[in-house]
Amino acid sequence: MIIKTIGFGATKNTGNYNNLKVYFEAELESDEYIDTYMDALRALVAEELDLGDEFSTVRTQIRNKKLELANLVAAIDVAKIQLEDFTNKWHNLLEYFGASHPDIGTLLTGVLIVKPINFDEIDDGYDEEVDAFSDIPCSENLSNWRKI
Repeated sequence: MIIKTIGFGATKNTGNYNNLKVYFEAELESDEYIDTYMDALRALVAEELDLGDEFSTVRTQIRNKKLELANLVAAIDVAKIQLEDFTNKWHNLLEYFGASHPDIGTLLTGVLIVKPINFDEIDDGYDEEVDAFSDIPCSENLSNWRKI
């Protein structure tokens, strides 16, 4: 059996005998990503109804943590580049004062802003050869999602 469309919905009691129903549906191109799409649909419904992780599965939580880790690794990479840039600017400043104002240059030469860091020795735990997001459907498939 080939599944073409899946959906997930929930009803939330808003009080005063009122309910709020939310249902999301996704059209599938193949049976490969049913679990991934269901997790995404559950997350969308939970987010829309403000239910937190009520429908979350372990797989969804792992994927969210992988995304969070990737964002942290990216932030570390940006900080490394900024630190290297500031270190270069500091060394340029030292060279300038050393050449144009020897008395000030001598005072500043012994002042280190930061301990020299070899960025190649830092293990950020990220392995570029491992595709941490292989189970996430590509963005072109997200266009098949519709809110009902």
